[in-house]
Amino acid sequence: MEKLFQTATRPGGMVAWNPNANKVMLFTHDYFHILVKELLFDQGNELKLTRFATRISHHMKVDNEDKHNRLQELLNQRLIEKMESDPLLKIEYSLHEDEARRNVDDFLEAYKFNEGHIDYAVGMLQDGVDEVINISLRREPKLIQKLHGQLGDPYDEINIMRSEITGLHGTSFRFSIDLKSGAKYIFDERGVHAQVIY
Repeated sequence: MEKLFQTATRPGGMVAWNPNANKVMLFTHDYFHILVKELLFDQGNELKLTRFATRISHHMKVDNEDKHNRLQELLNQRLIEKMESDPLLKIEYSLHEDEARRNVDDFLEAYKFNEGHIDYAVGMLQDGVDEVINISLRREPKLIQKLHGQLGDPYDEINIMRSEITGLHGTSFRFSIDLKSGAKYIFDERGVHAQVIY
């Protein structure tokens, strides 16, 4: 995730904000559009701001790259200022059912970028009824792996059926996935931990 703002995994999904080229934060599509209108109110009319936000949130072609980049830099600067003055800025989410299932890929991608403890892939079951999310658990990257932008060595894996996800709670740095079985997977700075609730 090299740009200041970009789609996390798919057009129309969550937007990843990468203010320091090191860690990303996620915004829902709708919340990102609200932030653009609020923080760039003096940069054009509502139609212009909607186009700017849509080009980012839907990964669309940009007409004027320089102008677009200047607006991104201004949005980044103002968002940093807002974060410093408003610690309650909505970056923590509690998503349920369909919304959780739809956004889990965005959280996994951001977590992979932020912490390097996982890799993942999504595959359709042979009958085409459901998807399985295969999460490869990784050790913390060694220094040489970090220098080459690689993930740590794999040590285990988790398979989650998308239809089994009932909740997704947290931020791109620390979140949990709740399953219908009562199991919960916690993703944090130390790695991935399973918690079974009976």
